[in-house]
Amino acid sequence: MRNSTCRISRLGLFIAAVLSLGLLAPSASRAGFEEAQSAYDKGQYDAAFNAFREMAELGQPIAQFNLAVMYAKGQGTRENRVYAFAWAQLAAENGYAKAQPLADSIRDQLTPLSLKIAQEIHDEYSHAALDERLLPRVLVTGDDEGHARCKVREIRMASYPDEPLRRGIQGSLMAQVTVLPDGRARNVRIIYAVPKGQFEETARWSLMRSWFYPGEDAGKPVACTYTTFYRFIIDNASNDEYSDLNRFAAKIRAEAENGNVSSEMLYGMLLEGMPQFQAKSNEAMPWFVRAAQAGAPFAQFKLGLNLLTGRSCHCDVNKAVTWLQKAAAADETNAQVTLAGYLLRGTPGSDDVKRAIVWLERAAAHGSRDGKLYLAALLAAAPFPDVRDPTRALQLLDQVFVRSGDDPAQYEIRAAAKAHLGNFTGAVRDQSTAISCASNLKWDLTPLKERQMRYQWRQSWDGMLLTF
Repeated sequence: MRNSTCRISRLGLFIAAVLSLGLLAPSASRAGFEEAQSAYDKGQYDAAFNAFREMAELGQPIAQFNLAVMYAKGQGTRENRVYAFAWAQLAAENGYAKAQPLADSIRDQLTPLSLKIAQEIHDEYSHAALDERLLPRVLVTGDDEGHARCKVREIRMASYPDEPLRRGIQGSLMAQVTVLPDGRARNVRIIYAVPKGQFEETARWSLMRSWFYPGEDAGKPVACTYTTFYRFIIDNASNDEYSDLNRFAAKIRAEAENGNVSSEMLYGMLLEGMPQFQAKSNEAMPWFVRAAQAGAPFAQFKLGLNLLTGRSCHCDVNKAVTWLQKAAAADETNAQVTLAGYLLRGTPGSDDVKRAIVWLERAAAHGSRDGKLYLAALLAAAPFPDVRDPTRALQLLDQVFVRSGDDPAQYEIRAAAKAHLGNFTGAVRDQSTAISCASNLKWDLTPLKERQMRYQWRQSWDGMLLTF
């Protein structure tokens, strides 16, 4: 998305936009390397040992070295020189220079049997083993075309937003939508936006009005997921105008190369999110990997999402779910919503719906708009009576309802919940609004009209209001 007439005149505003990435920093270090190191420095060895072990098993070399030291000293665990040697050797192979002297000092103390056991531990967490079960296979250019089932047919582009244009702000965002067999987008999710609050509504407007080729199964169109990346660029802005940004990026990169986890995540976001750097899509991946290995939940989510969608790497669902679960367990709401969507794909069973609700409840509790909306949809009309709660669905929906919005989903959720509560007049009214909005977006109106007919007959409707 470009504009050729605007002049950049206030660099301070742009630097502020870059610094808004700092909104990601709290989750970048939470339960990660910095917290583990702090626990160790305070003598809280049990907590430090558990945290370092988790990161070591993900391939983080400093955590592997620290774990070796703790095994050698019996801190937070029993002294075990076999394990100390194995983890020191892994850290050395992963490039941490201090680890090799430690491994060498322990090696001569071990028997042949102990060395064999250490080799087995080493082999389980070697780089080759992690490549096989955990790490992405990064593509040289582009995305995994074999996994890109949805394809663009016609993109409806909005004009550059007035306020960012006036202030000379550039940026980017990542969005994800579900494309139904009619080729139209549903469930627009903004994964992240840099800076926040500038371009989100423009992207939603564009995606809701665009047209796609859906997926195919046995020659028939089926729903699929489409992930896209918007870059908002002002044509006559050059890198020369962003010397402060370049200095900032150099500082962040130096910190990242020295192992600062927040800076690893931030530098990856700068490469992927800031159009001024003109970076290839795969250049950010190694930084996301490093931050994810160091326990950064957002980086773990980003890695999982890329593996799930085939962005900049080969698609691998098993690896994706592993990273998403780690991030979700650390209350990264994007990961929780993504996992819920994964569980709800196709025709989910009762257990899948209940597991999805658990993740959505956690996301909603942490303020996620998508978490609240998707949870409301399930509670309003889920096909399993024991999980329905239309009263709570309306309460959740009221928290995220956009009064001036044109997304039919919010009206459909409200209509279904009202019907289950016996308010069929209200259900008919909301469903009529949903149909009007859907008509403007050129959706297939058949399922919406079928629900409308049931409400007119004073019957409720059960099923999945949102498709994943």
